[in-house]
Amino acid sequence: MHKTWVKISFWVLTLFVAGGFIFHWKLFRIPRQKIEAIEQRLKSEGRAMTLSDLAPDPIPEAENAAPFYLDAYRILETLKHEEENIFEWIRKLDQPTTEPAMLVQVKALFETGEFSDAMELLDQATGMEDCQFDLNYDSGANMLLPHITHMMKLSGLLRKRIQIQVDDGNPAGAGDALKTLNVLASRLDQEPLLISQLVRVANIELYKDALAYVLAHTEPDAAFLDEMDQQLAKLSRDPFSPNWMDSERLYFLSILRSEDFSTYSGYGNLWDQLPDVWDTAVYLCHLATPVLDELCFLEMILHLEKVYTQPFYEIDWDALEQRIEEIPDPFFLSKNAFWSPSRSQAKQISGKLMIQQAGIVVELYRIRLKREAFPEDLSGFATETVQDPFSGKDLKYEMTDDGFRLYSVGPNQIDDHGIKNRKTDKDDLLWSHPYVVQ
Repeated sequence: MHKTWVKISFWVLTLFVAGGFIFHWKLFRIPRQKIEAIEQRLKSEGRAMTLSDLAPDPIPEAENAAPFYLDAYRILETLKHEEENIFEWIRKLDQPTTEPAMLVQVKALFETGEFSDAMELLDQATGMEDCQFDLNYDSGANMLLPHITHMMKLSGLLRKRIQIQVDDGNPAGAGDALKTLNVLASRLDQEPLLISQLVRVANIELYKDALAYVLAHTEPDAAFLDEMDQQLAKLSRDPFSPNWMDSERLYFLSILRSEDFSTYSGYGNLWDQLPDVWDTAVYLCHLATPVLDELCFLEMILHLEKVYTQPFYEIDWDALEQRIEEIPDPFFLSKNAFWSPSRSQAKQISGKLMIQQAGIVVELYRIRLKREAFPEDLSGFATETVQDPFSGKDLKYEMTDDGFRLYSVGPNQIDDHGIKNRKTDKDDLLWSHPYVVQ
């Protein structure tokens, strides 16, 4: 009897050890080997392996426009009326219920010496080729990006100033400010971070809106239209840095691999959420979850890289969303990193589209200058010039009683007749004459 129990104990122990070995191999070793293989392949392709690898080469301080933008922002931030600075007043002017007194107050701030000093700094920045903000790429996910907000607020202020100058009969001043906004919108192109590229697209949209206002409310001559062609050429590069997917991969991996990730990821609570009888198994799963999460994240982001090479209208976004929905809930990183894959791609395409539309519109005004009327259709344009990147078909162009409407069907790929309304999920991208606030 004793020998029998010894044999049983021996085989139970053997099975337990073997099971533990298999469990460890499948949950730890195999995923880790796959991760190492992926990273080795990326390294052999010359891809960045740390955020520091993406840091642009430093430029001489004397050639860097970034300090001028920051100094201009600091001056404007202190320019206040009734405890609110000029940026807050500019934001109020964009509200539907703007009072005339607000506009008077903003104009008064425009006349101050501090505002002139800030504009002079922006003019100096405009004349400089390079712009590089001081970012600590070694800090990974803890990198601070205060300049992002500053650049957006400066763009918004310039856009509103241009509109006010046009309304006050100062097209020359509006033209100068438009050039300043154009250069500002082209900044951040060397920052590979996704948030930087999204802000860059937002600034391009503000420039596009200001240009539309100037064209619709003035009588642009041939010289002005030629100047606009030159400005648009500076924006014709891809609005997204080619390294933005690498930056996303490395940014999120730096979060996952940080020492305190389990503190806010929820990994540390898994053990406490299940019955005691499962404690041992859950503990082992808990240890393996970050490794499996990392593998899932890497496989998914590399899949997205391939997907994003396809035209927007050929991508099966529903299938992609379903694949992301099926990511296990404990995979905190993967579950949160890919919450809306179509939005970042749509933003990138929108940036290109706005520049594309601007080029078409400038030519439409040039045609009107020669013929005293806008053309009835876009037949005189090259096919690739008028193709809607969201649908693969031609952009929509309609003549109206007093001008035209040029629009894209937008990310939802539905013709909403030029309407953009977030509440109703209509997202057409419109450019019209007369000017319409979208």
